[in-house]
Amino acid sequence: MLITKRLRAHLAPHRRSIVAFGVFDGLHRGHRALIGLLTARARRRRAVSVVLTFEPHPQSVLGRRPWPMILTTLAEKEALLAGMGVDVLGIIRFSARTAATDPAAFVRRILVDRLAATEVICGEDCGFGKDRGGDLRLLRSLGDDAGFTVTALRPLANRAGKVSSTGIRRDLLAGELAAANRVLGRPYRLLGTIVPGYGIGRTLGYPTANIRLDDAAKLVPADGVYAAAAAIGGRRYSGMLYIGNRPTFGGARRQIEFHAFGARGRLTGRRIAVDLLKYLRPDRAFADAKQLRDAIAADQRRIERYFRRRAAGRGGPAALDSCPARRYNCSTAQPLGPGNQITIDIAKT
Repeated sequence: MLITKRLRAHLAPHRRSIVAFGVFDGLHRGHRALIGLLTARARRRRAVSVVLTFEPHPQSVLGRRPWPMILTTLAEKEALLAGMGVDVLGIIRFSARTAATDPAAFVRRILVDRLAATEVICGEDCGFGKDRGGDLRLLRSLGDDAGFTVTALRPLANRAGKVSSTGIRRDLLAGELAAANRVLGRPYRLLGTIVPGYGIGRTLGYPTANIRLDDAAKLVPADGVYAAAAAIGGRRYSGMLYIGNRPTFGGARRQIEFHAFGARGRLTGRRIAVDLLKYLRPDRAFADAKQLRDAIAADQRRIERYFRRRAAGRGGPAALDSCPARRYNCSTAQPLGPGNQITIDIAKT
């Protein structure tokens, strides 16, 4: 993807782009269908494919409560979009001034003057500009005047209804990981750094990597135990992930801990990417440390059986794909290079 901080200097000479815009939180199957159409048309027409997104999440700026925890950090979006063949990722820095932008001004400043769009692809329910006053009808009208066409896609649906980021959040918080992963089209991922913990896992015989997430706004799924795969320091591990406040020991603070099967040596300070593969059970308090140790041993046996079945059915353990390699040492990922986005301050365009 194109790497630049200055929109005008790098995109104006192309004079041909096809643009998709939206928050795209989660980059789920519905988003991927839209972006797949974008990249296919751009290749066919020898145009530049541009994805415009907003950072931070607009609802966090608008002060609406509760505002949604995010499914994908900016780093995740970069990696996923690079893997989908997008040429340019444009980041619109969302602020109160951005929110107050007139819809027609947004189209003129960004889509026309900066991106020279020949086509805009969006969802049927798209909204943009002040109070989301811009809708599909207005976008098409403005496109007729400016010389670009608009293609609108209906929301993707499954048996549970419309595929949406809201639905994914609801499933993750309810412990319905399988449903969330199906809609995402990949395992839900947590990215962060391994930090010192309390050492309780080690005393129980199950040392854990305590994870501090990169973004405090990242949604953490339901408390409990998960089968998970992680990339740490260029190596991949199967293991079990725990999310909870350690009720057996009267803990008050929520923790995210990964026990890597077969790991050796000190992991503190290393980058970690964890894919959540299967939800085993909710968190609970045990009568004492022995009961907890026995429960963890049973969890490990169940997870090891899960990975054996997975390996037998798919030819190997789950791979962590589309992970930012230079940042998280995931050997299966495509290196991103030093920045692959355009930062747009709409108030200065």
